[in-house]
Amino acid sequence: MKDQEGNEISGAEITFESKIMDYEPEITDEQGKWEKSGLKGQVKIVPAYKNYAIYPESVDVNDQQDIVFTVSIGYYYASGIITDEAETTPLPELQLLLKPSLDSLIQP
Repeated sequence: MKDQEGNEISGAEITFESKIMDYEPEITDEQGKWEKSGLKGQVKIVPAYKNYAIYPESVDVNDQQDIVFTVSIGYYYASGIITDEAETTPLPELQLLLKPSLDSLIQP
């Protein structure tokens, strides 16, 4: 499992949904990797990491394959007015780039 910048995500939970058997979840290691053996029939693999969106949300498998899940930090809306140092004059035509990283986010 990786984030949008290609960094490995450790500690994510991978669950396995099957009509045939119950499987224990797996947790990604320091390199963002996980492995599950002994799967039988069609199994839905569902990743979860804190409150982040993950793509794809799940994958249905019925044979061995490599799967890469990508953690998305998510998108949100922000608005406001940017003013000069005296906080009296709005600054027009100013663009802001907001780029959070997984390390700088505080999770509830």
